[in-house]
Amino acid sequence: MGCNCSKDSTKIVIKNTKKGNNQFILKIHIPYTDNYKILIYNSLNDKESIVNLFNYFFFYNNNDEKLDVNFISIYNRKNDTFDYYIERLNGYEIENEENPKNGRLWNCYINKIKLDWSFACHNNRIINSKDEIELIYEGDTHTSLGINDNEISEINN
Repeated sequence: MGCNCSKDSTKIVIKNTKKGNNQFILKIHIPYTDNYKILIYNSLNDKESIVNLFNYFFFYNNNDEKLDVNFISIYNRKNDTFDYYIERLNGYEIENEENPKNGRLWNCYINKIKLDWSFACHNNRIINSKDEIELIYEGDTHTSLGINDNEISEINN
């Protein structure tokens, strides 16, 4: 779409706002069942930051269904920073908001690897459209940073 706005007939092109063909799929496991909910976002990009993706999935989706989601930050005195959590999703909340890792909470998995949500947010973790993204409500027993060995080397150097 464009408009013929100037005397020399130069066209101003308005960027195509239609969503693209790169599908990002979020699989939300329904607690205490074998069921899950699927959310799909079609993007013009084949890579998106996890923060942007979750904003699209939860706050800009066109689903009629309300997802009842809330994110929180908790100040971490030891590191003088904030830790981020998915505080509530579909009525299932963090069991221990004082110490979220001592109870059930929503954990994010990328390609079957548990991702530390705070690390992902602080470091603007990039997700590929082919990545498998899941949310599981469970006790937090072990969390990977969700990065590969090359990225760890870059961080340490």
